[in-house]
Amino acid sequence: MASNKVLIVDRHNGMRTKIRSMLPGGKFEIVEAIDGEEALLFVKQEQQSLRLILFNFELPEVSGWEVLKKLQTDEAFQKIPVVVFAKQLDIITDRVPKPYFDYMSAIAQPFERKDLQKAVKAAVTKAKTPRKPLPLEPLDPSATVQPSPPPSAPETAPVEEAEPFVSPPPPTPEETAPVEEAEPLVSPPPAPEETAPVAESFTPPPPEEPAAEPVAPAEETLSPANPFGGTTTDPFATPPSTSDPFAASSTDATSDPFASAVTDPFAVPAEETTSAPEPEAAPIPSPTAEVEEVIAPPPPEEPVVQPPVVEEPPEPVAEESFPAEAEREVENYSVTPYEYLDCIHVLADRPARTACCLTISPDGATIVTGSEEDPIRRWNFSTGEIEVQFDLYSQETICLALTPDGQTIITGSEKTNVKFWDFASGDLLRPLNDYSSHVNAIAVSPDGQTLITGALKTNIKLWNIATGELISPLNDHSLGTTAIALSPDGRTLVSGFEHTNIKLWDVDSGELFGPLNIHSSHVTALTISPDGWLIISGHQDGTIQIADWSTGNTLRSIKAHLKAVRAVAMSPDGQTLVSASEGEIKYWGAIY
Repeated sequence: MASNKVLIVDRHNGMRTKIRSMLPGGKFEIVEAIDGEEALLFVKQEQQSLRLILFNFELPEVSGWEVLKKLQTDEAFQKIPVVVFAKQLDIITDRVPKPYFDYMSAIAQPFERKDLQKAVKAAVTKAKTPRKPLPLEPLDPSATVQPSPPPSAPETAPVEEAEPFVSPPPPTPEETAPVEEAEPLVSPPPAPEETAPVAESFTPPPPEEPAAEPVAPAEETLSPANPFGGTTTDPFATPPSTSDPFAASSTDATSDPFASAVTDPFAVPAEETTSAPEPEAAPIPSPTAEVEEVIAPPPPEEPVVQPPVVEEPPEPVAEESFPAEAEREVENYSVTPYEYLDCIHVLADRPARTACCLTISPDGATIVTGSEEDPIRRWNFSTGEIEVQFDLYSQETICLALTPDGQTIITGSEKTNVKFWDFASGDLLRPLNDYSSHVNAIAVSPDGQTLITGALKTNIKLWNIATGELISPLNDHSLGTTAIALSPDGRTLVSGFEHTNIKLWDVDSGELFGPLNIHSSHVTALTISPDGWLIISGHQDGTIQIADWSTGNTLRSIKAHLKAVRAVAMSPDGQTLVSASEGEIKYWGAIY
């Protein structure tokens, strides 16, 4: 897991997702919270690894002011850069005393990527500022509404408009032209009186030349804009050095997460602009001229047409591969909208608090939970109510699975053998055999004929469900399994471990394909989306990670629970994720 973490706090999942997309890639992990209470709990637990906090000032449970006051007045949290955002800056400035802004950044919604990264850089710089005592009481919003006198300043703005009215004829030709024409046509005597001073200040040439000379003041008005532009570039030039402490886990090179990566989003459009001229450079006649020289015998017109035809086919081939990937992603979103998953329901009563494993029935109507302390229970998926509770002999269950027909529950335990239970009645049907104890992970093949078990002290094993005979074990690299999941086609097994990365196995041959990625350790639970494209894992730190099966890239990381994730399961339609931890069961659904 990454030692550098960025915390995003907002009750709306869409806003958290937007901020995630604006942050540059780097050697850090993005975690999320939905309210102030959860944010403060996470800060207390992860203060050593936190490198940045971004939160909405309008938070439920614990207010944004209380969160900000805690972060800026507690010495343990003062060095963490903080960016606060709200729909309007007044919402923040009307409540937060002015001294606080010396140590944090504030930004108004909506904001763009460049605005957010600029605020992050400023927050990193301000976090290093020596601290002074801060007021502990918020401002009175009614008192801050009085700064209405400043409108007197905008009233003087028309004076500035009068100056450009005389000097820059290009922007307002319609206004200046009629003034000059009216003077010579209507009353010649007053016209020379007005133009005479102009001629004296400059030269005796015709009145048209002074109109060209006032352009000089227009240039002078542009010059002050240049220093303004310079000031805007300064924050981008200086922050790279200030961003060094941002990733404090390593040397100065740790500024890469934000200092170097910040330039990536700006470099991307540059590459896009450079890629656009390249096709324009292709039709330059110079290469065609060379082709004409080489193919001299045939008519010149034909070879000129042929080279573009030869050059064009490879370009569409490259472009066709991208739409294919895009279509695949669209299919993923339609099946499992992982970007929009948010907590939609919580079960926190006594039976739910003890659940250490769970699965969802093939029809999506029932959740089955197991516990070391309590018996197996069947829950109504929609209402969260207990429908059936098995007898006490079903205690000490630490893993379970359902057969594809939904008629049999298979359980594993560290103290007893693997057992088969009737789903409808809860009756114990039979054990697998006398050599199937110490199991902590279970999966069933799609055809319902093979059982796969994992254990901490033995290899992953394949069993014949009908006879209970051992088919074959996997190699020694499968020792110490903490969780397993089987692909929808039953050909690939995914296993999780405590100290090594998630691994992929060929079920038929037992060969190891390789690790999913290099940062998927401390796994406590696994499941695979119904479409087979997403691997969802629960971890000891309470996070749920969603990874792309084909690339191994982590698509999203959710701070789901305060304690270790005990189980994860996906509904058959791919729209709801259910997770269990000590003290609660949570439903995660798409919120658009």
